[in-house]
Amino acid sequence: MPPIRILVAALLLLAPTLLVGPAPVSAGTVPRPTGPDSIKYWVFLRDKVDVAGKTAPVPVAARALQRRLGRGAPSADADLDREVSGAYVRRLQSMGIDPLVRSRWLNAVSAWMSEEEAAVVSALPFVNGIRPVGSAVPVGDVDGPVTLVDSGRPGGLVDFGPSLTQLSVAGAVAPLQAGWNGQGVRLGIIDTGLGDPSTHPALSHLVTSGRFLSSRDFTGLPDDGNRHARMVLSVAAGYHDGNLVGPAWGAEILHARTEYYLSETNQEEDNFVAGLEWMEAEGVDVVNVSLGYSVFDAGQRSYVYAEMDGKTAVTTRAAEHAASLGVVMVVAAANEGCASPQLCWYYVTSPADGPSVITVGGVSANLVRSSFSGYGPTADGRTKPDVAAMAGESFQLGVYVANSGTGYVRGNGTSFAAPMVSGIVTLLLQADPSLTPLQIRDLLRATASQAQSPDNSLGWGIVNAEAALARVTSVERPKHASTRSELHAWPNPFRDRLVLYAPTDTSMQPARVEFYDLLGRRVADLAVPSAGAGTWQIDLDGTALPAGVVLYRFTAGGRESSGSLVHAR
Repeated sequence: MPPIRILVAALLLLAPTLLVGPAPVSAGTVPRPTGPDSIKYWVFLRDKVDVAGKTAPVPVAARALQRRLGRGAPSADADLDREVSGAYVRRLQSMGIDPLVRSRWLNAVSAWMSEEEAAVVSALPFVNGIRPVGSAVPVGDVDGPVTLVDSGRPGGLVDFGPSLTQLSVAGAVAPLQAGWNGQGVRLGIIDTGLGDPSTHPALSHLVTSGRFLSSRDFTGLPDDGNRHARMVLSVAAGYHDGNLVGPAWGAEILHARTEYYLSETNQEEDNFVAGLEWMEAEGVDVVNVSLGYSVFDAGQRSYVYAEMDGKTAVTTRAAEHAASLGVVMVVAAANEGCASPQLCWYYVTSPADGPSVITVGGVSANLVRSSFSGYGPTADGRTKPDVAAMAGESFQLGVYVANSGTGYVRGNGTSFAAPMVSGIVTLLLQADPSLTPLQIRDLLRATASQAQSPDNSLGWGIVNAEAALARVTSVERPKHASTRSELHAWPNPFRDRLVLYAPTDTSMQPARVEFYDLLGRRVADLAVPSAGAGTWQIDLDGTALPAGVVLYRFTAGGRESSGSLVHAR
């Protein structure tokens, strides 16, 4: 069975380091196994008895604390930010077992052990259990042609170039034209090495503007030259006029290298957990995960589909924990779809099986499901994926991404669908920073292409950034009744018929409704007939208004309100 492929988010326990050169910051040398029978295990500890209320917690940025307070769920774990028990770690070290990654959230450590050592450790009174550490593979390109594309074509003021297709599929063109770009939102990328982003024309703006905040290496291994992370970041936040534009091109960026592409282990869960804990403490708002976990290394116990239940896999547990702290987790659905579960893995994998993560499937440029996109449901029966975006298809037009050099390629894979959705999430948080991860998930679902009939192929359907953003920015409730008047519109989104109504009295006349497109051009102007006290209502032919997001301004008797409507295509 081929390894399942999905995007995975990772963060770090240490303080951030600003990337100042072409090489990512190294976390040091990772100890390797000393014998042929060594396996890396997670060791789950029983408690934090010797640190509870005694040791200082790991520093957490004020931004992270503010995000937890505003978007997170209350936690009963008062020792969440305290390190694992030093007494337990010393006990393991006295047995010749050297803990590598120490997870605060999971209250666990990872370490290389033989099967005999693992049996002894699992019987220790302070150990809740042990589990082999899993490996991951980037979703990356699926088998199929990859076409090199020339770069550097000059464009106009806003020229999306070849990236127009992937943006259009996701409904992201109009919001970008209107000026939304994720400004003030912090996006994390957990993936392979990135290299120096200043050397690529699609990413250099992040460095020159000071918005590429930090890059951390959790592998401790030499640069393997793989630039999957560069491709992923370019889809989410690239900006090279006339070539490639990502929805989050104005956001702040954190990057964690958790994958060593040339190793037999490829990427391991402990790197992921360490990276994710670091990113959360640094105040990340959104994390993109384009890696996945299902099949372990030779000789280890692999996950099985029954464990894709949203609560078993370590990476899923970490992703769910991050979501509970207010971090929006966006995860690729994997590239292991096929005609039948008897022929391949077929399903989404960890952490895409998480209840609180936004799992992203893939479609081609012509809006047909990508044949390789992972299916749901999860093992416990939940519908997955949640939404879909362009992932390409073999022998068809692929997603336009930054290359490892300075040019561009077209690639296929849900690796490239997820960062489009991550970028759209930054727009929603730019519009309303108070939105919680579950509110954003539900918002994307409600405005996707098959919201009324979700399935386990594409979930709630293809995302529509324009409609989702309109939901966030539309109904503006009056703060002071004496200075504002509220206009109601039904239905919203509308297709042919639009009904406008508002409470009125003689002091509110005359009244007027003006409609604008996202470029600020007035497209309609409606004078409201005189009416006495009560409620007036006007039926409009909605086909006269442009498709997409339509902004309105309602004025009555010197009072004013505004909002937006969605004219469904």
